[in-house]
Amino acid sequence: MGNLYKYGCLLLLFTVIFGCRKDVKKENEHIDYQQIDDIFVRNKLAIEKLTLANLNREIISQKVYFGKDSLHLFSMKKLVKKHRFFFYFSEKTCASCIYNTVDCIKEVFPDYEQDDKIIFIAPGYPARMKENTFGKRLLTLTKGKLGIALEEKLVPFLFTVDENLKLKTLHIVNSKDFTETMQYLNTIKEE
Repeated sequence: MGNLYKYGCLLLLFTVIFGCRKDVKKENEHIDYQQIDDIFVRNKLAIEKLTLANLNREIISQKVYFGKDSLHLFSMKKLVKKHRFFFYFSEKTCASCIYNTVDCIKEVFPDYEQDDKIIFIAPGYPARMKENTFGKRLLTLTKGKLGIALEEKLVPFLFTVDENLKLKTLHIVNSKDFTETMQYLNTIKEE
């Protein structure tokens, strides 16, 4: 009877311990989901704040060229006389953000490789990639930057500029939700 009592107590102890651990695990799972939601909301708010802070900013007026063809320089102002939109990313931008954004562009603009109104800018990208990055020649900036604070954030973004080189529209890519990127691209397509 003594051994049966000991086994019973051990069984009860294991049940209590493992039962409590399951409750703790469920509570932590709930907290994790809440934290993820909070991060997502903070991320969206941060993106909105960055967008508002950079919209209508003027980019640097400079000479530019496509790929490695520095013999055929032209001004950024000349380039934007025709309605165009730009996809900006750097060598430090997360690869999945770039790939997913390019996938969105492909979906909205199936012929994007031949469409000259879609321009990719990637300062710091390796020279060997300047002639063909996702099927596009990269626009090379002679001053190496656009001159807006957003470039320092290392986030990919899409934008259009007016004839005065001011950001007319701006969309910062949210790596957690590409539906807004699709909406932005569809809006740009209709312009």
